[in-house]
Amino acid sequence: MNPYIIFFVGLLILGLLFAYFAAEKDRNKKKIGTLVTIVLVGLCGLAMKTEGLKSGIDLKGGSAFTVRVDPKKDEQTGQPVQVTPQDQQTAIQVISKRLDPDGVKDMTIQAQGDDRITIEMPGTTEEEAKEIAEILQKQAVLNFRAVHPDNATLAFQVESGAATRPPGYELLQEPVRDEDGKPVTEPILDDEGNPVLNKAGKPATTPVTSPILVKRRVEVKGSQIKSAFPDFSRPGVMNIVLTKSGGEAMRKYTANIVPGRDRMAHVLDGKVLSAPGFQSKNLGAQFIITGISGGTAEVERLSQQLMNPLENPLMIEEQRQVSARLGAATIKQGIYAGIAGLLLTLVFVTIYYRFAGIVALLGLVVNIAILFGAMAMFGFTFTLPGIAGIILTIGVAVDANVLIFERLREELAAGKSVSGAIKSAYEKAFSAIFDANITTLITALILFWRASGTVKGFAITLTIGILASMFAALLVTRVLFWWFQDAGAVKKLSFLNLVPDRTIDFLSKGKIAFFISGGLIILSLVMGGIKRENALGIDFLGGALTRFELGDKEIPVPEVQASVEKLTLDKIPQVQEEKSASGFSLAVRSSEKDVPAVVAQLRETFPQLAEIEYSTENVSSSLGADFLKNSLIALGIGLVGILIYITLRFEFSFALGAFVALAHDVIICVGILMLLGREFSLIHVGAILTIAGYSINDTIVVFDRIREQLQLRSGDISVIMNEAINATLSRTILTSATTFVAVLVLFIFGGSAMRDFALAMMIGVIVGTYSSIFVAAPVVAWWSKKRGTNLRAEVIDAQLEAQVMPGKG
Repeated sequence: MNPYIIFFVGLLILGLLFAYFAAEKDRNKKKIGTLVTIVLVGLCGLAMKTEGLKSGIDLKGGSAFTVRVDPKKDEQTGQPVQVTPQDQQTAIQVISKRLDPDGVKDMTIQAQGDDRITIEMPGTTEEEAKEIAEILQKQAVLNFRAVHPDNATLAFQVESGAATRPPGYELLQEPVRDEDGKPVTEPILDDEGNPVLNKAGKPATTPVTSPILVKRRVEVKGSQIKSAFPDFSRPGVMNIVLTKSGGEAMRKYTANIVPGRDRMAHVLDGKVLSAPGFQSKNLGAQFIITGISGGTAEVERLSQQLMNPLENPLMIEEQRQVSARLGAATIKQGIYAGIAGLLLTLVFVTIYYRFAGIVALLGLVVNIAILFGAMAMFGFTFTLPGIAGIILTIGVAVDANVLIFERLREELAAGKSVSGAIKSAYEKAFSAIFDANITTLITALILFWRASGTVKGFAITLTIGILASMFAALLVTRVLFWWFQDAGAVKKLSFLNLVPDRTIDFLSKGKIAFFISGGLIILSLVMGGIKRENALGIDFLGGALTRFELGDKEIPVPEVQASVEKLTLDKIPQVQEEKSASGFSLAVRSSEKDVPAVVAQLRETFPQLAEIEYSTENVSSSLGADFLKNSLIALGIGLVGILIYITLRFEFSFALGAFVALAHDVIICVGILMLLGREFSLIHVGAILTIAGYSINDTIVVFDRIREQLQLRSGDISVIMNEAINATLSRTILTSATTFVAVLVLFIFGGSAMRDFALAMMIGVIVGTYSSIFVAAPVVAWWSKKRGTNLRAEVIDAQLEAQVMPGKG
């Protein structure tokens, strides 16, 4: 979509939101809220229609490239230097930054053999594949070299053979420019002297060049470029900022130049981009390069490449199309099961809350429309972990409505009118919804900032989903209630009540919960110590890639997958179909130990493979050490961010309780999965992150009610905390039950790949619900008692401080 449309409509939506919250009369809020909803949903609908959702490799397949890392040349001798594993890993990092600088594409890069790299890009068109091939093969080594002082006369003489090339110089070609600095071109003629036409039917042209003598010695290296970015006010101009060492080298070189005579050539991959003259001495670390053809888009692309130069040139050996890793049948099963689970949840909410449930249903439709529309609008790739983010988003959205409606039940029970009860319910539920979503949002934003690959896909979906959920729950459903009230449709509200109205002393069960949780955590840690790498799949450990070349024949991927699943293997294999110019091929990623068994099984099941030779090469992990390190760092920073936020909004005792509950849930869930013999793969990454988000959300809701009761009531703190937990018990059970049922449907009908995710989620829901009641609150009570502080006084002080200095709250 046109970025200007998105920008101006975004400003309009922002202005309408300010107007909505500034309006004092409900009538004005209703009109503004309706308008902002229509504008936002309309924009998202337009994005879905024009752009559509981009699916990842797991869901749709895409283009795959096999590239060879060629030797680089020694700077002194000019001889090739043997490719090392470090060269291979450096090339992988550069390719990743070039093709996915923002980390929002579901791209897979793996080392293959000693000097090859496999790159898989989701759903690329033929034109996009060509562009990727160009990006891969451009080495983008820019250096700055001196031009011979007598170049104007000597270069033409050297080119014609009338003079000898000076020692230490080489003869290159420089683009000729007109008075405005634009490159001069001339038409390309065929053998008969007629103009050659390009694809657009217009005469093709080629740049006019002139010889230039350039020093072989590099004055400033491309590796000394700190940043490169286009000058958007001047087409074809790039800003260059050098590092400290680069700036010193430039100052040293320009200290003795003669302004008006001396020139410096900007040489990219052996070709002169431009060779401007110096206007003054002692240049610093900042300057510009002019005359880059192709417009701002080309300058931007070149800037990205210059920031990530390839030390070793790459050669594309093969390009092919790859099928979705999960297979069409598995994806379809997962989608249908997910929709069924969602519909089951919505039906339950509608039956349980009746008319209010219909309002929640309409709000959720708007929520999903915004989520998908925003992903299409900004070109985010729809990945398997993204599905995990959507499930968490829907859970958070349902939870927000349940919070409001349970508050509404309490206000109606207190004798308030329907209108007054609705208003009071939204006001009282706001803080719980806001705090629960903001803490999850902090984690999502830090994951997007620090993590890489698939975790970024999860973070993107979750961030958009949280914002959409808050908008739908706090604004859209409120506007709908106003419209229904004005139409006379909301005269009475009634709900079902399946949770008995009684008070349970949860805090007294703290010691029992401590032994249960302690035992499960110790068991989980022991399982981790025993299994170690054996618990990780080939996504984390790498393995072997076995390929059968099938020619013009095909073997259905689901049949191959079903065949290898019958074996007892060291690691779960992954099967893909590939298509290249030479025909179809079957690729199986497995553990090196499993290759003989896999080959034997496939040749027995499919006799045609017995006549086909296969090739096997080692491949690195798709989720390597950097992925794990970045993800763990991101989670750590996210936890610190949550601790700070909860400390400011509540008090440190609550922050500690949330931290312990989150660590408790993640450790126990991972331990139970290992105990069940599950092998950790990409899909479990999404599940664990979803569990972490669910745990924080659930805990904050309970804490919010405890804080509210401590501010309003006097008496024994343990009694008040117990009553607060009981007051949110119906909401906790309803949210957990609906989420569990939706994931259970996915577990039963979603296929083998989705079943792993669903199992982890079911464990997470049970453990998370348990911890928010039996772990988080008791830790708050225990820590405040251990410190000898008055929890109520600290909560009230924190609230007063937030009112006096809103920035801190």
